[in-house]
Amino acid sequence: MSVFFPLLIGLLGFITGIFINFVIEFLYAKRNFIPGDELAVKTNKGILVYFFPWKFPEIALPKKIRIIAIDILFIIISLWLWVSPPTKVEFFWGFPLLIYFSIIIVIDMEYKLIFNQMSIVGAILGITLGVYLHGFTQTLFGGLFGYGIMFIMYKLGEIYIKRLAISRGEEVEEVALGFGDVNLGGILGLILGWPGIMIGLFFGVFLGGIFSLGIIIFKKITGRYSALEAIPYAPFLIIGTIVLIYFRSWVS
Repeated sequence: MSVFFPLLIGLLGFITGIFINFVIEFLYAKRNFIPGDELAVKTNKGILVYFFPWKFPEIALPKKIRIIAIDILFIIISLWLWVSPPTKVEFFWGFPLLIYFSIIIVIDMEYKLIFNQMSIVGAILGITLGVYLHGFTQTLFGGLFGYGIMFIMYKLGEIYIKRLAISRGEEVEEVALGFGDVNLGGILGLILGWPGIMIGLFFGVFLGGIFSLGIIIFKKITGRYSALEAIPYAPFLIIGTIVLIYFRSWVS
């Protein structure tokens, strides 16, 4: 029994990784109105493509690496959460939350998007977990605060883009901050509640700022600097939330 159970939990993690990769491909195919363009259909090999991605030369190497990395990562995560969960983190809600976070992070990193479907799922998940962890009032205030702060940042970004377009005398298509990030701020606020969302957003914005500064310095050194370059901010916002939920002892 002692050997069988870890194997079962590891198998759950592997299957979860396959599910995450499928959802990412499916959502992007739907977003671009390409019916059946997810890898399972495009390669004519069905779900097997997510089990053995290295066997399909038509799949780009970065996508193969992502599929394998997520599978391995969730085997490790599932075992970690079950065997030695962090303080106050229960497997049966901590695991689904990490699934959701992983889908958001990968999609934002690859496509710089947060799909509306995932925002709806996140709102349902956030309200459920938030009320369970903090009660209704703190959950509501946290969600409003997270959404409000990100909405202000979104509007400030719009102003910056308009001023940049005027100064350049041309239309600028890039956005400083997407509205999906605004929705995500509200979702993270629901999950962290009030006043936890203040700390979560501080971590997220701080990490995003440090990363952006590093990118700017690197681009300037290499002579490839552009005044406006889209950077996925969802991963940094989510990392701040993950630290507070799963590694609270690090900051307390």
